[in-house]
Amino acid sequence: MDKESPKNIWEKVDFIGAATDADIINAEKRLGVIIPVILKQQLKIQNGGDILFFDWFEQATDKEFLFIGDSIVDGICSVSQWCLASENDWFSNCNDVHHKELLVSIAGHSESQLCLDYRKNGRNGEPGLTAFFVTQVSAEIDSIESITNLIHILIKFKYTHSPVE
Repeated sequence: MDKESPKNIWEKVDFIGAATDADIINAEKRLGVIIPVILKQQLKIQNGGDILFFDWFEQATDKEFLFIGDSIVDGICSVSQWCLASENDWFSNCNDVHHKELLVSIAGHSESQLCLDYRKNGRNGEPGLTAFFVTQVSAEIDSIESITNLIHILIKFKYTHSPVE
């Protein structure tokens, strides 16, 4: 009997391949943060790539996560490419963004950057997700308190809606 594949947030699985435990452990050490279990599970299905079908965001009734769209045009980066905002050139002129060492850049499309945000709960806590338009005077545009909750929303949305034709 075929084992049902785990529910995931990825548009197409197998495009990039899965992250290994070593990939994730190395990223956590390099970044100095703990990646949430649910995100590790997603990375072990696929190590970055496109989330859902991009057009699905336009159908979303929960407008809370529409801001992600600009940042993920090019997909989520593989875990080895994640970096601290303090080391990301796109953030070099963002004087209004504090504690960049607690922001992990996981996706970006030019000036639109998406970060795991550890500023509220610390390096070992549950990160939020914050979008930045780094060329604006006030770069921080929107955030979601829990990456875990967002992943649950995305999975529910993916498996209860049809993609746009």
